[in-house]
Amino acid sequence: MKRELDKEDDIFNATTDKNGKQRFRKLPPAHYTFEIESFSSLLKTKMENYETKDFEVDGYKWRMVLYPNRKSKKEGGSRHISLFLAVTEPAGVSFGWEVNISATFFVFDGIRDRYLAVQDADQMYWRFHKFKTEWGFLDFLSHDTLRDPSNGFLLDDRIILGVEGDSNPSGTHLSLYLHLDDSESLHTGRKLYAKWSLRIKNCTNRNHYEKEEAEHWFDSPGQGFGCIDFMLLSTLKDPSMGYLVNDCMIIEAEFNLISVELQIAMKRDTSNATIDKNGKQRFRKLPPAHYTFEIESFSSLLETKVEKYETKDFEAGGYKWRMVLYPNGKNKEDGSRHISLFLALAEPAGVSFGWELNVTATFFVLDRTRDRHLAVQDADQLSWRFHKFKAEWGVLDFLSHQALHDPSNGFLVDNRIVLGVEVFVIKFSGAGESLSFVKEPAHGLYTWTIDNFSTLDKNLCFSDVFIVEGTKWCVLIFCVVKAVAFA
Repeated sequence: MKRELDKEDDIFNATTDKNGKQRFRKLPPAHYTFEIESFSSLLKTKMENYETKDFEVDGYKWRMVLYPNRKSKKEGGSRHISLFLAVTEPAGVSFGWEVNISATFFVFDGIRDRYLAVQDADQMYWRFHKFKTEWGFLDFLSHDTLRDPSNGFLLDDRIILGVEGDSNPSGTHLSLYLHLDDSESLHTGRKLYAKWSLRIKNCTNRNHYEKEEAEHWFDSPGQGFGCIDFMLLSTLKDPSMGYLVNDCMIIEAEFNLISVELQIAMKRDTSNATIDKNGKQRFRKLPPAHYTFEIESFSSLLETKVEKYETKDFEAGGYKWRMVLYPNGKNKEDGSRHISLFLALAEPAGVSFGWELNVTATFFVLDRTRDRHLAVQDADQLSWRFHKFKAEWGVLDFLSHQALHDPSNGFLVDNRIVLGVEVFVIKFSGAGESLSFVKEPAHGLYTWTIDNFSTLDKNLCFSDVFIVEGTKWCVLIFCVVKAVAFA
């Protein structure tokens, strides 16, 4: 929904702060206005959030979601208003639906008869889909700013908020994204790491256009990551640049590193184990009974700078669990470098009210030189108590990087490390996974030739699906306004 803007509306005589997220204008919100006549009374109700009734923009139904009293993690815990936009009928749209919308929130300055307009400067478009149906600002307006009488936002205990959005403004930039299209292999709890480059080929010379290499851990199908302002449309359409020739454009997606998960089977070994004198560590031949996790390129995992990696779920003792690995340690502020290893209950919401589990768990790391496992158990608490407020237990200093990289220990051989866990009674199941990183994978370069670019639907256009190391991907483009967009 659009309308022409009259110069008398004075929206261009606005002041813009240094980060480009805020400005003032006279024109009221185009799509929805929400007035609270007694803000203090709303706070007294201790209501966590308030949702407005539905309104329609560009064929979709939306609502505003207000959190009147959120405690900010910044600014010493000051109180803020949080304001969000939610799509209200995601179940009623087509499978694989996606809406990209440029949204602006407003608060009325009653003294000067104008609106403060706030828009996300980092993401000019918010991408709504099955797994992300709400976007907004956690720290939209602090209570101190709201109550400052000189700002005019709260007069006679009344505040007026608003929103407008546009899912189809005329474009100024071409957006280019890599999209994970695999709902089969990316099971619950699995993460997939990729490092890639996207480029637009120059058809007249080799001066191809690309941004710096991107990387991301994907954790759900349908995720897309890329650049909202990849290239100016004016640059793309300039005949002298060579990117669009005879209305034809060529896009390349090239993978430089990708993680691969393989299922592995373990053989049971009933050899006797030896126990060291402090009771925390021992060596044994028997492999972990319940879960094994192999990392085929530990250095590549460190390069991703991921804080933690969670394995997929496994079952032990009638409950579902997962291992949580912190490759550089959890909460390490002293500079020491250790692997931290934790056990987490994967489905705490599925157990009964007031639940409590007492668990005896043992972690393992394989000594490949001697074909044995180092078993590590908490000597201070041989039984871990899992409950509503404590669903994760583990060992902070499970293994130092120094011990890991010492070749005499045999823990890291050919850049591979094998970890494992036993929960409750040792009962061999043999489930496991192997996390491997493939550099410059075969068939890792995909070329997408777009003919008749001028006739495309610029809202959203997907390439054909292509496969890299068993995972399905596609590339998507759309055009956006790289500016504050008012409907």
